[in-house]
Amino acid sequence: MRHHRLSGATAMVAIASLSFVAAACGGIDGSGLAGVPATPTEGAPVALSRNADTLLVDQSLSLTAILPANAGAAVAPAWSSSDATVATVSQSGLVFALKSGRATITVTSRGASASTTIVVKPSIRVIQFDTDTLALGLSQSAQLTYRAIDSDGNAVDLSTHVVEWTSSAPQIAAVTSAATITGKALGAADVRLTVDGKASMVRVQVKPQTVASVTISPSPLSVAVGHVAQLTATVKDASGNTLTNRSVAWSTNNAAVVVVSSTGALTPISAGTAKITAVSENKRAAATITVTPPVTAADSTPAAPTPAPVASITATLGSSTLTVGQSTQASAVLKDDASNVLTGRTVSWTTSDATVATVSADGLVTAIKAGSAAITATAEGKSGSATVSVSAPVLVPRSISVTTNAPTLRIGEMTQATAVVKDANGTVMPNVTVTWSSAPTSVVTISSNGLALAKGVGTGSVSASASGVTGSATLTVVDTATAGGGSTPSVPAGPTVTLKAGQSIQSAVNANPAGTVFVLTPGTYLNQRIVPKKGNVFYGQPGAVLDGANTTAYAFDIGGSPYPDSVRIHGLTITRYMPEPYQGAIRATPGGRGVGPRGWVVDSNEVSYNKTEALLAPMYGRVTGNYIHHNGQEGIGGNPDGVLIDNNEVAFNNYEKLYSMGDEAGGIKLAVGTRNTVRNNYVHDNWGAGIWFDIDMSQSLVEGNRVENNADAGIFYEISYDAVIRNNTVVGNGFGNAKWLYGAGIFISASKNVEVTGNTVVDNARGVGAVMQARGSGYHGLRELAELNVHDNRITMTSANPCNSGSCNVTGLAQDIGDKSYYTSKNNRFVHNTYTLGSSSGAWFTWNDSDLTAAQWRAAGQDVTGAFAP
Repeated sequence: MRHHRLSGATAMVAIASLSFVAAACGGIDGSGLAGVPATPTEGAPVALSRNADTLLVDQSLSLTAILPANAGAAVAPAWSSSDATVATVSQSGLVFALKSGRATITVTSRGASASTTIVVKPSIRVIQFDTDTLALGLSQSAQLTYRAIDSDGNAVDLSTHVVEWTSSAPQIAAVTSAATITGKALGAADVRLTVDGKASMVRVQVKPQTVASVTISPSPLSVAVGHVAQLTATVKDASGNTLTNRSVAWSTNNAAVVVVSSTGALTPISAGTAKITAVSENKRAAATITVTPPVTAADSTPAAPTPAPVASITATLGSSTLTVGQSTQASAVLKDDASNVLTGRTVSWTTSDATVATVSADGLVTAIKAGSAAITATAEGKSGSATVSVSAPVLVPRSISVTTNAPTLRIGEMTQATAVVKDANGTVMPNVTVTWSSAPTSVVTISSNGLALAKGVGTGSVSASASGVTGSATLTVVDTATAGGGSTPSVPAGPTVTLKAGQSIQSAVNANPAGTVFVLTPGTYLNQRIVPKKGNVFYGQPGAVLDGANTTAYAFDIGGSPYPDSVRIHGLTITRYMPEPYQGAIRATPGGRGVGPRGWVVDSNEVSYNKTEALLAPMYGRVTGNYIHHNGQEGIGGNPDGVLIDNNEVAFNNYEKLYSMGDEAGGIKLAVGTRNTVRNNYVHDNWGAGIWFDIDMSQSLVEGNRVENNADAGIFYEISYDAVIRNNTVVGNGFGNAKWLYGAGIFISASKNVEVTGNTVVDNARGVGAVMQARGSGYHGLRELAELNVHDNRITMTSANPCNSGSCNVTGLAQDIGDKSYYTSKNNRFVHNTYTLGSSSGAWFTWNDSDLTAAQWRAAGQDVTGAFAP
């Protein structure tokens, strides 16, 4: 059976609170609220607020039915869509656009109806760049190639769309509206392209430019023996920019004619010609030097005047700041007492601290260690000094090694990748930010935190990059049905036994070998408790019911160790069993970390009206396509590893409110496990949280779920680690527990390394909330709120109520341990989210122990590039 079943891929965006308006009979003229003619049935007193509308895929529209005053407030109109694959309509009149096409939305009341046409056009679904990272040199520019794909899979002409380019650090990498990126300064920046609310990002690294050319001046040069001359080398990059602090090596091809110092100073030796060469980073230039004989004094030449003595010396450095290993040229200007510049004098160089910086006889200063030193030039008893400051060397990555917790994954599973960065000496470099990428993305994708997700069968790789260095690890993805997760035959396979109501299922299991398929024909099987053998399949034909009659504890039980692996339970109605609290009618695990049989598959069953929980999720198994409702405590619980919970409807559990929603009650709650995935489920109207991960969970994925009208938080991640919560639609949750930040659509408590992205969060008791409390340490270290990244979500908060003890509907972070570092130094951040608020004023956010307006929220550094309406 399936009741109200919706695919998890159906993205619901909002809930309307108003579905019809009663009006005086004479007040309806057929024009609708906005004066646009609607199309009621001939003579019928019903109309619609709109006649025709165009929506994009994933957009919503609230329609209003206008009824006569005597229609009766208790009679709500009925809504329908002519094509629910194009657009659906809720019974509150909220239309959701699903795919391109045309649908007619009809409202009916007391036999009368009115219709409106909805045209759905494709929306932008994804923005793609040709590369995830881009390396530029200083002053270099590059043109980015990109494309946008719509919901129909077609390329989009962006000329009619709002396109926005931004850079996280324009002083490092600037971007123009034409997608041209220019390196402005050394460092890294994220360049983001946003089109109609969809965004994609490229990591840009601006690195030092390599030497492209060297020139020597003056060139050529003639100098006489007995005179000196100075050559200068100019080093430039490919864009013609002069590069400083580059070492230049000087040489001569004829030292018998002229010699050259390490600074380019020439000393002629004898008449002749020589070639002087300057080399920097394998780029070279040459100058021809002609040395003429010494000038001889003629008999009539008067005696040379006595040279003026040195009166002052000014010492300067090519650069006053160096990094260990770098060099710079010192120079000295000598003047007489009339301030005339003196040449041809002998200058000696000294340093005040040779452990910090040395200086050669030619004035070449070399940095040795961090500190400062005075470089002094002395001539004829006069001195002048300049101070050089030396900083420690900037270490750059030389190698990156990447490891994963699991080299082989099933489709839908996740693993944490870890990068270790080392310098040229093989020393580990902590706190280096790496950029993660994967290939091919059809096999594996990876988050910005290094959490890899298996997408399709094949071999792929995940890579970490920093400063132009990359390391990779290989991941193998296998099919879910063939990797220890049980088999999922569409019809029973293997040795088959057919059973009828009244027969003992357990007796049949005992009498047949492992791997037997049991086909349960239609009928009610009373008080059956089944402990399977390995590989058993229990295949229910339509109408096959296991009824515990409110006396039997379990329908399926794992028994004792060794446990039976690879059991499949399909097509059954399982009802009125009496498991103890925290146990399930289908007991697929015994409880505890890492314990239980592997590979159970529970699919296409209806599990309802059991005393406590419907089922405990299996280890490395699957729970898919079930309708789980009206169980006394909870829908799905347990302590699994590696389970996939997919495409189930989980509803109306804890319906009598006998169990505390703060303990374990509601829709889905998993604890003390790793590598679990909950995706594409419809979780609604449970008295408790919708989807709850608690106590030392890790490597978790929650995606594509529709979570509505649960009494506590929609999605709750508590005292755990390493999760991605993405692309969920979370609406109307939390109104049974609206206090502090509890009751949020998405709620993170004392958990580390959680990414929340791409979600649509609409009118919950709170928006997206995170709290830090003293919760001790767990399986993976301190339980703390750190590395939280909430980005690119759509969050709607249209009502400030309900308020409780001064706390109202807000999005943000709070703590109750007196430690404000969780706002400043734990890397918790909200980035580029889109908000729809109930008003342009009021405190819709909380941060740093204060409630904030939208303007104050941005001033606090959150959602600086976000969007706020109104």
